Amino acid sequence: GAVSAFGVNQPFILALIGIVAMLGLTVFLVSGDPSDDYLEVPTVKIRSSVPRLLRPTPAVPRKML
Repeated sequence: GAVSAFGVNQPFILALIGIVAMLGLTVFLVSGDPSDDYLEVPTVKIRSSVPRLLRPTPAVPRKML
């Protein structure tokens, strides 16, 4: 009928409905209660704008041979 008029076949429609249903079920299962607070992740503020890997490191004195 109307669905085939758009050039879409039945297996495609069934697969699309299945995919949307699984996505909806996944979102429903993953989303928790709003009362569940996320874990407090401490944020470390870096004062320098230069990344640590790019900062010059002080030379380590070598042991006397």
